[in-house]
Amino acid sequence: MQIKFSIYFTNHLDQIIKIDKNIVDVEDGILEVEINKLFNTLTFTTNGVYYEPSIINDLMPRIEVKYQLDENEVISEFFVLDGVDYLLENNIKVYAKSEGVRYTYKYGGNVDKLMQVVSVKDLLMQLLPTMTLDFNNFTDIPLVFDYEIKNKSIEEVVHDLSGITMFEYYYDKGVLYL
Repeated sequence: MQIKFSIYFTNHLDQIIKIDKNIVDVEDGILEVEINKLFNTLTFTTNGVYYEPSIINDLMPRIEVKYQLDENEVISEFFVLDGVDYLLENNIKVYAKSEGVRYTYKYGGNVDKLMQVVSVKDLLMQLLPTMTLDFNNFTDIPLVFDYEIKNKSIEEVVHDLSGITMFEYYYDKGVLYL
């Protein structure tokens, strides 16, 4: 299988820059699907690209990866900058996470709320309103009570629900599969 990819970076001036020629290294497992995780990670090293400190952790989709497997259609996936490390020879290691990271404690904080829902599917749709969810292999469970979240991140709530109802979830190509 041959993978072709390009990486684009939206800088602090909202300029979109193709940084393929600046890539020094892309680490293994960058778009690897992990069970029970709301996001994917991407790690790469560049040289000659400036990452304004104010855009790190701003939750804006600043990295776009376009890739194609063999002769299939081109797929785009967006990532937010999660951090950078300054290395020798002006190299910068970039840590990025897909947009599902917004629901983690680090970015979303903890939540306290009472939700009126009719099922686990309804609850997940309310918890993750901007995420594309795939329920094709999901058996919904009705709820006969309101669901209360006390001092937990959305990520923790989804993890707790999966433990109770025994569903698994994973994030792949911009979709959360349940």
